[in-house]
Amino acid sequence: MATNNNKFDLHDEKSPFPEKKEEDEKGKGDQKKTTTTFLADDLQEMGSGLSSAEPEESNTWVITYADLMTLLMTFFVLLFSVSQIDVEKFQNIAQSLAAALGSGKEIIFVKESAAPDDSLRKKQTNTAYYAEMLREELQEEVDEGVLEIDHKGQIITIQILQNGSFQKGKAVLNRGFFKSLIKIQKALVNLPGTLTVAGHTDNIPIETARFRSNWELSAARAYTVMHELLKNDILPDERFLLMGHAETKSRVPNDSEANRAKNRRVEIIIDQRDQQLSASKSSSNDINILQSNLNQEIDQGSIFIDNQ
Repeated sequence: MATNNNKFDLHDEKSPFPEKKEEDEKGKGDQKKTTTTFLADDLQEMGSGLSSAEPEESNTWVITYADLMTLLMTFFVLLFSVSQIDVEKFQNIAQSLAAALGSGKEIIFVKESAAPDDSLRKKQTNTAYYAEMLREELQEEVDEGVLEIDHKGQIITIQILQNGSFQKGKAVLNRGFFKSLIKIQKALVNLPGTLTVAGHTDNIPIETARFRSNWELSAARAYTVMHELLKNDILPDERFLLMGHAETKSRVPNDSEANRAKNRRVEIIIDQRDQQLSASKSSSNDINILQSNLNQEIDQGSIFIDNQ
């Protein structure tokens, strides 16, 4: 018996089962479509996941910044409030605490009185006013070139030039200058401040029977002026200070005769810087008087004086 060795391929076009072949091809097509659909869905999900993972732009930092600014403002307001001490409130609190604690003491706060014209600018303005008043009273001597008046800060300086006041190398006043010194004396009565009379010379050495050096000459001229100012007890001795500088404090270089003439002078320096000191002393005296009047109450412990 002959054997049939013919084999049928389902995929062969000449297959004796065409229906089966069509079904296989249709199944493969559906499988491809399904796979493509799944891939598309997966890609879409991945894309949506990536887009959702991106950080969104946010303004939450503004809240932190506003909180920081608020805290800083509060901190500086607190510092300002601590630095401003209300003396009246402090005194009231002290009195309340003393009463609450039952100490039985009455606290008296004595505020140290401020010196008149406490502002430096106001003091300097007053000094400028005094200097102008002095110029008006001595205008004749200023115009003649015998005196020069200037001021700086709280110091007024009257420059008595050698022209018309002293002979060269001598410490004797010219007769015509005594009238000017009387005017200066009267003007100084109404001017507050200490009075320093200082003599100056040029740089030419001197050695005579009367003066061994410029030191003696400058001091002798200063003493001559001060002696005239102290006459008739119009000005108190306590206001005066005598100095002799020789050629050590020149106004201008001693390089010409005109400049050396400017350096030969006597200065009357009116120093008004110590006026606050005297006012402080006056305040201390007032406190001492108050303590002496309340000495018994202070000893009993019923009154306590605080000098602020």
